[in-house]
Amino acid sequence: VGANLVDHLGIAVVFKSRNRCDNGQPHLIFGKSILSFIKYKARGTGAISSQIGEAANFVRLEEIAPDFVAREKANGTYQERASGPNSPHIELIFTPIFNRQHGTIMPSDTKNYYSIVALLLNPCSSGKLTIAPKFNPSGDTQTKTKGNGSPDFETVIDPNYFSDPFDLRVMAEAVKFIRRLARRMNEDPEIGGRECYPGEQDVPDHDDAGLQAYVRTAVETYYHPTSTCRMGPTSDTLAVVDNRLNVYGIDRLRVIDAS
Repeated sequence: VGANLVDHLGIAVVFKSRNRCDNGQPHLIFGKSILSFIKYKARGTGAISSQIGEAANFVRLEEIAPDFVAREKANGTYQERASGPNSPHIELIFTPIFNRQHGTIMPSDTKNYYSIVALLLNPCSSGKLTIAPKFNPSGDTQTKTKGNGSPDFETVIDPNYFSDPFDLRVMAEAVKFIRRLARRMNEDPEIGGRECYPGEQDVPDHDDAGLQAYVRTAVETYYHPTSTCRMGPTSDTLAVVDNRLNVYGIDRLRVIDAS
C-alpha cells in the first residue's frame, strides 16, 4: 500500500501569436479581468468562458519521433508502456494563454500568447506515498495521539519523477514535436507562433542535454496521481485490491477511488 505512485507530468512550450489573433490573453490581465468577469456573468461569453484546454490530440512516439524510437530500440532502452498497439504515449493540449508553469505570473503586456502542453501518459517512473510522525520542534520522538486516539502522522509523498531516464528523453522529444507543430502554425497569417519560452536560440533542438535540463526545471504535475492501491492478481507483488476492489488480506474493506 502506497507503492507504485504514478502521475501525469506536463511540459509546456509558450508562443506569442500575431496581434490580429485575439485569443483572450489580454483580457485576463489585472484591470481587464474585471470587465471579462462582468461579461461572463452577464452573457456567459468572453475570455473567462474558456475552459483553457481548448483542443487536444493523442499521439504515439513512432508518429512524432520515429528516429528516436529506432535509436532507443537499437540501444535496447526502449520501453513500451501504452495499453495497446494503437494507444497513445503523449497527449497534446492547446491552451490560449501564457502557460509557463502553474503559479507563474502572466506577462503584463497586451500581447496574445498560446501554449502547447505535452503530457506523458504512461510514465515508467513511479514513487511512493507513506506516513511518518509529524515533526516535533522540541525534539520529542514520541508519536503523540489526537483526542480521538489516532496517532498524529503526516503524509510523505515522494513522486520520484524521472527516476527512469526514459521518461525524460521522451518528454524532450515531445518538446521537439511541439516546435515542429508551431512552425506550421506560424505559417498561418492569422495565428503565428514565435516561441518565447524556452526559446529555440537558448535551447536548440540538437541540444538533447539542454532540452532535458529544460524539462527537469519546467515540468509539473497535472494532478492525476494514481495506483498506490494497485489492482491485480495475487501473483502481482504490488497488487492491493482484486478486480472487485476488495483489499487483499482484509475482509469487507474496499478501495474505490483512483488510488
